[in-house]
Amino acid sequence: MLPAPTVFCMSFVNDASGYIVVRFMIGFSLATFVSCQYWMSTMFNSKIIGLVNGTAAGWGNMGVELTIDNVIAEYFYDRFDLKLHLAGIIAACFGMANLLARPFGGFTSDYMAKRFGMRGRLWNLWLLQTAGGVCCVCLGLVGSLPLAITFMMLFSIGAQAACGATFGIIPFISRRSLGILSGMTGAGGNCGQG
Repeated sequence: MLPAPTVFCMSFVNDASGYIVVRFMIGFSLATFVSCQYWMSTMFNSKIIGLVNGTAAGWGNMGVELTIDNVIAEYFYDRFDLKLHLAGIIAACFGMANLLARPFGGFTSDYMAKRFGMRGRLWNLWLLQTAGGVCCVCLGLVGSLPLAITFMMLFSIGAQAACGATFGIIPFISRRSLGILSGMTGAGGNCGQG
């Protein structure tokens, strides 16, 4: 709830400098994400770190979800001649998948690590990202609304589960630089959505 007032202030922005100031304040108030990732990674057992970080980072970090949320309703409105309200409801499903998909990505990261070690975590991430990417391409190619909704949901699950799986890998890169890595990864996830 800390960034809520600054997000509200975005509605009053009418020039570039105002935009930069408000975006800075939003980013500053969301900086607690980095400390959250650090503490989650040090407080929980490495056997469940994917699920823990996938849940905490996935729900707390903005990224691909906000980028797609900004354009997917317009896509359905333009491509399938839907009413804007209905297109918005369909588009909201993309973000709602976040609640389960990101923890699922962390869980599958832990599961694959039990079976194949770090290589399993990396393959899991690659598979989820690739599946999400393929479904995104298919979303753009299909011409029927039911298929488009199906591919949108599969794209959402793949992309957001990959976000959760990413934070199942971060704690194992460098314990000494865990805070920096978490911050850089979170910042990277936000690129393009501002």
